[in-house]
Amino acid sequence: MRGSMIESQKSYRRNAPSEKFDTSITRLRRIALQLSGDDGRWFRECLELYQAGASDGLRLDVCLSLVPKRGRTPWWESESCAERDQIVRGIAVKYCAGMQTTHAARWIVGQACIYETGEYRFHQKLTAPPAAIEGTVREDLFRLLKAHGRTRSASCKALSPSYATILRALKKKHEVAVFAKHRA
Repeated sequence: MRGSMIESQKSYRRNAPSEKFDTSITRLRRIALQLSGDDGRWFRECLELYQAGASDGLRLDVCLSLVPKRGRTPWWESESCAERDQIVRGIAVKYCAGMQTTHAARWIVGQACIYETGEYRFHQKLTAPPAAIEGTVREDLFRLLKAHGRTRSASCKALSPSYATILRALKKKHEVAVFAKHRA
């Protein structure tokens, strides 16, 4: 297998034209040659496919499988939802210890609404929480509202996640813990 990978890299080097100008495709070819293992092989195959079909309109993002299939959630939204859910669970661990899941969800929704309609109006354009709120629940709420704002479920008017969204995130954590207990 190692020999076939080396042959593939040699073949790729032969087929990569030497160009005087440092174009984007030249840089991508150099990156492809530096990568090793399964990821390197995958990237080289995607790049070769792109080079073969680019003149016919094939796009690099399609070759790299970055374009979501019809009706599927885009990768960037899936990552934002996972980040949002992780922040919700972190808030619950820090500030809602001992509460029932439904009560914790209600508390988080209430705190998020208070922060969103108050201070967050002034913090909204910031990329990081201001120093004045570091170490407080408002810092976590700032991150929550930023992450939730990148999801499709965020409406134009309300930036806070809904009660159902927060409850779903908290139940995911609970289901994982219950499943882990049953496996042990």
